Amino acid sequence: MDSHPESYRAAPAPSWPDHLGRAVIDAAYPIRPDPMIGDVVSAWSNQTTRGPRPLPAKQRRMIALGLSLVAAMIGFFGGLGLVALLGALDVQIDPVIPCVVLGLAALAGLWALSRRRPCATYIGTEGVHEHTAIGIRRHDAAMRFRDAAVLFVRERENSASSGGGYEGTTYTVTFRDASDRPLLEISGMRHDRGMWAQESEHWIFASAVITRWSAIRWERAKAEKEKDGHASFRAGKKTLRVGEGRVSIDDEVLTRDAIDRITVVDGFLSIHRVGAKEGIFRSTGIERFEIGEIGDFDVLVRALRTWGGFSIAT
Repeated sequence: MDSHPESYRAAPAPSWPDHLGRAVIDAAYPIRPDPMIGDVVSAWSNQTTRGPRPLPAKQRRMIALGLSLVAAMIGFFGGLGLVALLGALDVQIDPVIPCVVLGLAALAGLWALSRRRPCATYIGTEGVHEHTAIGIRRHDAAMRFRDAAVLFVRERENSASSGGGYEGTTYTVTFRDASDRPLLEISGMRHDRGMWAQESEHWIFASAVITRWSAIRWERAKAEKEKDGHASFRAGKKTLRVGEGRVSIDDEVLTRDAIDRITVVDGFLSIHRVGAKEGIFRSTGIERFEIGEIGDFDVLVRALRTWGGFSIAT
């Protein structure tokens, strides 16, 4: 009798829902999640049991177009440079030949370099883990939620230098500890609209991390409010404190009666005091905070609505 059952019965492959809660039965994970993140709640991999997961059609076309344009430029300028070099050596050659050869060689090289490397992301009960392979290097970043103190989310729409056309939205999700040391950064680019608009798996992962952290941070805010009467949030160089029916900006306490409105517009959270005047060059009675500089922005907005009783216009 075989005393080693693992020789004929392999352990079943792990099966976790993706970061939208959808069942994924064909995922193959290139690396196991870091034990520090606890039990896995959701996961994603660009590998399947049959090989790399196919990219969306739009993304494949975008990559093919980009690689073709770069290869054409390399072929054209490289070919002209080679013709000029050979001309200096009194060697005459049809310029089409080196341009085409260099262009095709560049396209083959770029295509090989652009092939998909194994990537996987995990969200656990205790933390988060991201794995990517870049060239011959592997990048692994893992973090425990209990080590983090604040989360900053920065988003920026990129436009073409001429014409102002939308070219994608870059995002950076950064966790920092109590001493402001960065613990984990999740960054990338997504396309929300336009001809290249598509679902971004990496942004789905980042959004799921934000949601998970916001739930944890809300519980911390409630505990802080229970103890101190308010919850504190970083906003640039200032501190916002939210309590029952009030919000403080550093040492200034503003009740609901002292605030005309709070708005979230064009990437800024603005607190308008009663009697505030907004001008083209100068405004008075208005505090503006860039959203990317506000720690735990989603939790702050929830606190302003739930405890402060403020309605926030968007």
